[in-house]
Amino acid sequence: MSLKSCLKKSPTSVKIFIKNVTKRMLKETKDREKENVSKNEGIKNKKKYVEKH
Repeated sequence: MSLKSCLKKSPTSVKIFIKNVTKRMLKETKDREKENVSKNEGIKNKKKYVEKH
């Protein structure tokens, strides 16, 4: 449902729309943070391996 169609309807549907968008954005942010942590862990492990050898 688009924002325009939500705004034409009741305030309750707007609240639900905003809640769903916020939930989706939070999930995407958490996923990106997990990816960044994984990348950083890989870089740290690679540095340790290089230092040992």
